[in-house]
Amino acid sequence: MKTWIGISFLVCMTAVFAYTDIKQRKVYNKHLCFMITGAFIISFMNGHIIMESILGLILPFGLHYIPFKLRLISAGDVKIFMVLGLALGIVEIIDIMVLSYLIGGAMSFVILMKEKVLLTRLRYIYCYMTTLLIAGTQYEYSPEASKAFQLPFAVAIHMALVLKTLHCYKTGF
Repeated sequence: MKTWIGISFLVCMTAVFAYTDIKQRKVYNKHLCFMITGAFIISFMNGHIIMESILGLILPFGLHYIPFKLRLISAGDVKIFMVLGLALGIVEIIDIMVLSYLIGGAMSFVILMKEKVLLTRLRYIYCYMTTLLIAGTQYEYSPEASKAFQLPFAVAIHMALVLKTLHCYKTGF
């Protein structure tokens, strides 16, 4: 995270993704295309070897393929991770993914406690996992219930990028 102009661009773009994810539950490809162009420039400005950027792009896809197929993460969130990996490289994207999941888990916990549905969701997760692992079948909530409790995960990704940026600014690398 050497280039502050590039990092500022990424923080602004993830803020746009977070906003559209909250308002419309969508990450738009037109914004991603703009971010990809910036990611190539940032990668070049940071002096990354091409292989580091390519690995930063491939790793999020590989790690999120099965969760995406199980509908545990949306395609838009995977694409955000991939573009951030392209711009920042493999080491940085690992840190951002771990932070994103910690922040997302905390956000989910707070939302579920506020809505008083934590135990219901934990029972659902238990039934979902046992049905998936034992019977090999996958079932879903009704569309209304599923949409009511979706987490705008782009917010967690944005917050993780901001925290990582602040950490790098504070420690000097």
